[in-house]
Amino acid sequence: MEKIKNTCKIWEYIYTISRDRLYQKIPKEEFLRLSTSDKEYLEAIKNLNNPKISELARDMGYTKTAVTTMVQKLEKNGYLKKIKSKEDKREINVELTDKGRYIFELKEEVYEYTIKRIKEVLTPQELGAFKAILEKIAKEFDQELGKIYEKNENIDKSDGPPII
Repeated sequence: MEKIKNTCKIWEYIYTISRDRLYQKIPKEEFLRLSTSDKEYLEAIKNLNNPKISELARDMGYTKTAVTTMVQKLEKNGYLKKIKSKEDKREINVELTDKGRYIFELKEEVYEYTIKRIKEVLTPQELGAFKAILEKIAKEFDQELGKIYEKNENIDKSDGPPII
């Protein structure tokens, strides 16, 4: 198969920009210590919108004790904070801190920056052609992804690309 010159440079650019921005907010060594489990907890907290510990435990299929231990670890590292529930003072809600939210906001920030840079590099005519080509490729890839999601029960479209 023929390689298309410079496509790797685009992927390298996006990856490098994302890491550069990430490491400005979260030191590389610290970020690399985040386990897959840590990321899953952070994503669940984001998706559940500041859940109670009991809701988080139920959603993730863990005991409250296990969730409490992980919450304490993530709180100590500055990714989330615990807040007493307004409805029931015995319950604790967890919410992402700015640092915890940034992990998820990074993708959008990198996307916007990359589009801005592409617009700066291309003429309006080139940009129109680029958009049309990307649309064609995206349509084909979307059909292929649909088949993969349908065929493989271990891959769920809602999973989306890895958060980081």
